[in-house]
Amino acid sequence: MLKIDLINNVSILKRLALLQFVLFLSLILISFKVIANVVYVYDEGFLRNIVTGIIGLIVLVFVHELIHGICFKLFNPSSKVKYGYMNGMFYATMPHAIFNRKQFYIILLAPFVIISLALLVSLLWLQVSSIIYIFSFHGAACIGDFYMAQIIYSNKQMKYVEDTEVGINLFSENKDLQSTS
Repeated sequence: MLKIDLINNVSILKRLALLQFVLFLSLILISFKVIANVVYVYDEGFLRNIVTGIIGLIVLVFVHELIHGICFKLFNPSSKVKYGYMNGMFYATMPHAIFNRKQFYIILLAPFVIISLALLVSLLWLQVSSIIYIFSFHGAACIGDFYMAQIIYSNKQMKYVEDTEVGINLFSENKDLQSTS
């Protein structure tokens, strides 16, 4: 078993905060470069972009966690989703629920994919630069999901993921099967 405590591990949180900042800047630069080749984007100005980006992020945090919750329920309808806030992070969790790797990848990455696609459609329709900032703030805020997906990916021998209130536990065999053996 491999335990990942994302909430209480200060060292990981500091590294993720730095990566989050780098990801935010990278997403802005890459997005402007890519979108500029596809569609004209009206520049609303730096201050408005930042303010709109932050307001958009605040709204999207709740949508993001709701998508996690919907995905949890999709794969485990009988368990209860718990929402919370701890150490500067909002979260959705289904403590002690066990999922296979594919299911947990979907739970982790669905909010980023769904919200990013919705923002792309909005950008193509409205053509305003603040949407790129909202996308970049949200993408950077997904750093914890990306980190956990990377941990699962790099531990291929682990076949099952248990969600916990502070992170995840990885197992090579189903925990329920282990406890009955």
